[in-house]
Amino acid sequence: MACRARHRNVAIANASEHQIPSIANRQWSQTLKDELLDTGQVAQLCSLSEMTLRKWRMTGEGPRFIRLGRSVRYRQADLEAFLAARAFTTTTEADFASLNPAEA
Repeated sequence: MACRARHRNVAIANASEHQIPSIANRQWSQTLKDELLDTGQVAQLCSLSEMTLRKWRMTGEGPRFIRLGRSVRYRQADLEAFLAARAFTTTTEADFASLNPAEA
């Protein structure tokens, strides 16, 4: 009987060491989830087709992306940076950037 009680106490002690993540970790996880967008969401936000984003991933033209297994996700911050880099004041500025990407 004492042996069973000892094993039960050890099991409880081990369980307390491996508790469910704290609320702070869950909030961080939720924030991360909110920042990751799938291809459909990005296509809709940018008024593009999903095929355009797929092609851009293959050619390296589009925003940075994350591959999780077979899934593709985009960080909201990377998408914002990609769009900001393509904001121009004049068509001349946009034409120059497309012809000379290294100097833009």
